[in-house]
Amino acid sequence: MTDMKNSWRSSFDAHIAPHTIEVASMFAIMTRLTPSAKVDPLTKLKIYNGEEIVEKGSTKKVDIMELKEQARREGMTGISNRFIVKAIDTALSESDHNCVNPIAVLDTLVKAVKEMVIAEEEKKRYLGFCRIPSRKNTISCWKKK
Repeated sequence: MTDMKNSWRSSFDAHIAPHTIEVASMFAIMTRLTPSAKVDPLTKLKIYNGEEIVEKGSTKKVDIMELKEQARREGMTGISNRFIVKAIDTALSESDHNCVNPIAVLDTLVKAVKEMVIAEEEKKRYLGFCRIPSRKNTISCWKKK
């Protein structure tokens, strides 16, 4: 019986740094959000995640139902889960130390997005999610910890 128990064990031995999966999923989600005149994509992501938005020391009130009404097909297009898993796998395989962190995954996502066959406008939008909000959020997460 012991042999069968061990056969189900994963041989995965790589290290995935804190916030790596979170940053990759934030990127994927932002590609699926419909642009809004009321808030930027990162703020919209945080609102949908139930987080309070604080600006200049006070909580900003945004009507989540109004955001959803403006974008009825939100979430139906964008980066797939498979794309994210492949990016994490690629970052791990390119690592010299059998570990991956948020910055390495973002760098891999940038390369992968640049190779995508999509409209240039969409490609620029996706690359913007890799470069600015995700990195700032990652660095602020590290500082908090």
